[in-house]
Amino acid sequence: NFVDDLEESPQKYVAGEILGEMINFFSEWDVTFRDLARRIALSFTKWADDIDSQIDKSKPSDVPVLRSRQVICYRHAMLLFANGTLLKSDVKKVIELTVKSHNLFIDGNNLDEVAALATRCENSISKQLDVILKTIEEDCSIL
Repeated sequence: NFVDDLEESPQKYVAGEILGEMINFFSEWDVTFRDLARRIALSFTKWADDIDSQIDKSKPSDVPVLRSRQVICYRHAMLLFANGTLLKSDVKKVIELTVKSHNLFIDGNNLDEVAALATRCENSISKQLDVILKTIEEDCSIL
């Protein structure tokens, strides 16, 4: 199926972003869609993690471009985890991915896509802040 194909194709990240947004939208009526959103989010996370091996082999001048791709993938994953009904595991992933994307990109949000994603992530987190804070209060070990 399409989600299986998407998991193995980082170059289709735009399709993953669009599909993830649609799936999260439909999850408002049927929570079973959340599992698909999580699966796509894990694909984005894997793609971002895989970039580390490319960075290890690349020239220093190529690192900022690779880091920006990595941050873009982490932020797309974070959006997929953050939008929809949150489980404790989702909150943990949102926190983890937020920290990773923030700490990895030392050049700041100077690329349009990176900056736009940062804003979208902040908006998503702010909408879920009550749930996130309540989850942390109940179990601070997720930090």
